[in-house]
Amino acid sequence: MLISDPFAIDTVARLEARGFFAGTAVSAVEPLHRRSLCYRVRLADGRSLFVKRRSRSTAETLAASFAYERRLTEVLAGRRIRIPAEFLTLAADDDEILVTEDLVGYAPLAERRAEAGGTSELWAHEVGRRLAMLHRATSGEASAALIDSDDAEVSRLRLPERLLTALTVVSPGPATSCTDGWVEMLALVRHAGLLRGLETAVAHWTPSCVIHGDVTDDNLQCTESADAREPVVFVDWESAGYGDPHWDFGCLVGEFLGSWLLGLDFRDGTTLDEWIAGSAIAFTDVLAEIRAGIAGYESVLPQTPEDRRQWARFAAFSLLSKVAGIAADAPILPPHALAYLQAAEQLALRPDAALELLS
Repeated sequence: MLISDPFAIDTVARLEARGFFAGTAVSAVEPLHRRSLCYRVRLADGRSLFVKRRSRSTAETLAASFAYERRLTEVLAGRRIRIPAEFLTLAADDDEILVTEDLVGYAPLAERRAEAGGTSELWAHEVGRRLAMLHRATSGEASAALIDSDDAEVSRLRLPERLLTALTVVSPGPATSCTDGWVEMLALVRHAGLLRGLETAVAHWTPSCVIHGDVTDDNLQCTESADAREPVVFVDWESAGYGDPHWDFGCLVGEFLGSWLLGLDFRDGTTLDEWIAGSAIAFTDVLAEIRAGIAGYESVLPQTPEDRRQWARFAAFSLLSKVAGIAADAPILPPHALAYLQAAEQLALRPDAALELLS
């Protein structure tokens, strides 16, 4: 076994010192794409495990600890929500290590969509349905009480408020360390009047069930067939809690739009309409995929027009979070970040127009 990642070496050494592998040799350690400090550990007896490590210094709240994540997943398991089985939580003064089952035969939603040609109405419908099943199974104050903590901000998530604060409150200290890309993003958000739509979404935040909180392609693991008994498994529950279910589906819409916008050719044209016209994947296919997700969700939990408006507004948050991630390290916003901003503006300020496209 050859491992060059010092964090991986240390992680395996800690687990071996704990006797976790019970004498079985580690044959390979694979860093997972787009997952910081996450590894697939393969053992000589053929088993594989998922290992995640997090520094406690980066945990801003209890919700960022594995102990909280474990308590939450116990609630979900009691409601028959399929989650990866947990084998070990190892805590030290400086960080934590979580070991769960490796979901053999599953792949991120992005891979299943790519296999289908870039979009997949079948998988969108199934993911939408599974999200609704999660929300229905955990609705009510009973779920809130089960995961409640001493910190109300943890158990009753206010995810959009955090992003809105980042876009509106910049103190003199942080301002001096902002990248030019971040300054450009703030200027564009304010110039477009985008904050009005975001504030409307925050004002209507209504916690009613357990939400995943971080619905992305990577956190939606899918089997090879949507006809399987458990075709979709949600992973990485560290952002989960008692919150507004519109957030989860809005993030799914933002994920579909964001991955499509990322694939546009920005060398031709300067506006979103011009970029869309030259897309390798037709915009109508993306809309059909989102409609399929809506149909899947509403097959379990029917929604009102106002529910769908909140989906659109929270989809704007999803796109803006992608822009913020880019802007934090960028000297200038790249074209796809500008496309995210333009799409977010439409969703946040004109949710009814977005609904017309999806009806």
